Amino acid sequence: MYHAWQRALGTIAALLVCCFSLQSAHAQLMADHVPNKALIFIGWSGSDTMGQSFQQSHLKAVLDNSDLPRMMAAIEPGLMREASKQNPAAAMVFQVVKGLAPVLWKHPTTLYIASVDVGAHGPTPHAALVVNAGADAQALVAQLKNFTDNAPPEANIEVTNDNGLVALTIGRTPDMAALLTAQRDPAASLADGAEFKNESALLVKSPAMMVYVDFDALRQFVDTNAPKMSLVARTKWPKLRDALGLADSHRLYLTAGFEGKNWATHSLLVATEKPTGIGSMLNTKPLTDDALKLIPADAAMAAGGQMDLSRRLQVIHQMLGQLDPKEAEQMETDLANANKELGVDIEKDLLASLGSEWVAYTARSVGGNSLAGIVLVNRLKDAPRAEKTLS
Repeated sequence: MYHAWQRALGTIAALLVCCFSLQSAHAQLMADHVPNKALIFIGWSGSDTMGQSFQQSHLKAVLDNSDLPRMMAAIEPGLMREASKQNPAAAMVFQVVKGLAPVLWKHPTTLYIASVDVGAHGPTPHAALVVNAGADAQALVAQLKNFTDNAPPEANIEVTNDNGLVALTIGRTPDMAALLTAQRDPAASLADGAEFKNESALLVKSPAMMVYVDFDALRQFVDTNAPKMSLVARTKWPKLRDALGLADSHRLYLTAGFEGKNWATHSLLVATEKPTGIGSMLNTKPLTDDALKLIPADAAMAAGGQMDLSRRLQVIHQMLGQLDPKEAEQMETDLANANKELGVDIEKDLLASLGSEWVAYTARSVGGNSLAGIVLVNRLKDAPRAEKTLS
């Protein structure tokens, strides 16, 4: 059954996602308005808080030299037409998002899911979109109510404004409401939690954005509600949990922000010493100095990391085998067919010849500073084999 809250939650998520894509300190991210045991939290500091950091940054120089705004303007009509075909209400949602995006881009914004209740009619989330809108608060409330006024009562959607703090909530609880006022109790918020404080201190110091996922809380939610699931879901959940390594993962942080003129991204997965599943693919070594030397001195943007594609293929095959042996067999068949078609052994000849160190960059001296000039470099493990395979 397609519930009213699902439409509402999808719209709230789209507001933030589209805000970031169309436009390209914890207080800034408003984690102090998020319940301490939230399942998922996405925070954005707002472009106004970046000030000269953005104006003088290398990122702004790259964006100014790219054609991203023109590309987005060109594809927007097509996206709206396609969305309208899939869902008659999609065009309306897209227009709401387009109207709200400038406000969300400008002001500190957070989206979170505090918890989810499972009843006879399926799961019901307790979620919120919170914006420190300041002088734009009244206009934002009016825009949000244009959406919520058409929502059915069972969606349980509220829009409030407390001294410029605008909140659109689904299934508002007393704990959520207590953090949506100026006189909130900071001890009840995510920002005041000891784990969050200590772990986020290892990341970007003044992040422009953050994504936080509490795997412990998510796993507890599913384990608790497993008896209410269908027989198929109850059977597959333990296999999925173990294959993905969710039992080994506790919390995930993804942050990004300015460090001087540079745009930096820091991530942290809090897990057991030897994670399994997807976690095992993230347990990598730092880049070596030799890999970093591959990036030109005039690079406007650079990224790098460790990624052993051969090992990852093996882990994916193992995960599929845990979930469904037939899926693993199908993967083997597909690889065999691809090997025959290409005339090479993809795993042994191609992936095994690649090294685990990768860097990507844009540089005026190579391909230019625009996004079309991105260069991807791999430090080969077996150069003769790679050359023979690709020739």
